[in-house]
Amino acid sequence: WNGLANGFTDFDGVTHEAIINGLPKLTLPMSVFTVTSPSLGLLLVFRTNASYERWDGARKMWGLMINRSRDVVRMGAQWYAPGTEKSGFLEEGAPLAEIDEEVKAEKLNRLSKSVWSFSRALARHLTPPDEDEEQFQKDVRERLEPAQAEALIASDHRPNRAMYDIGCAINDLPMHFMRRNQMDLDVAHFEDISGGCERIFGTPVPLVYSRHTARYLTAYLLMLPLG
Repeated sequence: WNGLANGFTDFDGVTHEAIINGLPKLTLPMSVFTVTSPSLGLLLVFRTNASYERWDGARKMWGLMINRSRDVVRMGAQWYAPGTEKSGFLEEGAPLAEIDEEVKAEKLNRLSKSVWSFSRALARHLTPPDEDEEQFQKDVRERLEPAQAEALIASDHRPNRAMYDIGCAINDLPMHFMRRNQMDLDVAHFEDISGGCERIFGTPVPLVYSRHTARYLTAYLLMLPLG
């Protein structure tokens, strides 16, 4: 409007005359922007902080899942000990039970793949179906046993099903029950991680930080040329 009524100067410094003479020039006092600028700044800060808090919370959940996954696999490999299921120790003078390395590798491989399936199922659980479903089914069928893969795909809550598979793999390892209980405590952290991620995913940024900020900023920028 002001360009039509009073002309304007372009970026090359060329002054253009008004197209329609005699029209009033629209102006606003600078005090309007001076008073409202702090409020806009606070809204932008609140919006930025809310977004960063969500990102940081999700990153902490994912980092905790990585640590617990390493712990479960490490303890399974370290505490694998046939013959110690009851007391946790061999009787004095008793020979060490012979470990079938092939069976051990098979059981630990099942455990590690089950742990992997939890993180993969959780990632799929938190993404839209049209983005990842086909790749998810392909991944689990390539890595897991057919029965385990199909049960995971058919499950209503895939992260919970993956935790069940982890528990079954742990129960299949020969070790003292106290050590198995310790591994179960780490698996319980997976449920906390799943719930934490679902909370972040299901709780949007408050409207006062998004809609109100957007409307405020739009009005501010539209009126700024009039100052």
